Amino acid sequence: MSPALHQAARQARRAFRRLRARIEGLRQPKAASGSLQAKLQPMLANALTERQ
Repeated sequence: MSPALHQAARQARRAFRRLRARIEGLRQPKAASGSLQAKLQPMLANALTERQ
């Protein structure tokens, strides 16, 4: 694998890890228990990661 391709793959893996961490953060409701936001955050995260 060429050095440029290797570096691009590494950057893509890092970006993907950051994105997954952000989505996992959305799954963890930080809003008050029972609030609309607390109910919607996990549904949004599931919708974003759902395989079609």
